[in-house]
Amino acid sequence: MVCGGCGAVNHATYDSKVRRVRDLPCGDMRVYLEVEIRRVKCTKCGKVRQEKLDWLSDNPGFTKRFVFFYRSEVPGVVDKVRGYRDEAGLEDR
Repeated sequence: MVCGGCGAVNHATYDSKVRRVRDLPCGDMRVYLEVEIRRVKCTKCGKVRQEKLDWLSDNPGFTKRFVFFYRSEVPGVVDKVRGYRDEAGLEDR
């Protein structure tokens, strides 16, 4: 696991949680992934940080490929999807 703060590799998990992230659709179906996000107590910086997953975007509700595709195809769609999620009562876990 890679510390999200300093980038050091760690082997011990502090705790974890499940988060729901949006990925590219499959046909007409929306795809959401349930991902276990672990937190690590970093041996280098001494802080408890969320692990860095290289395929998640900086906005934790989306995968990088979702953001890349929709930002290049339809500007502003990521913000629009976030608004729909808020209206539907869907929360990040």
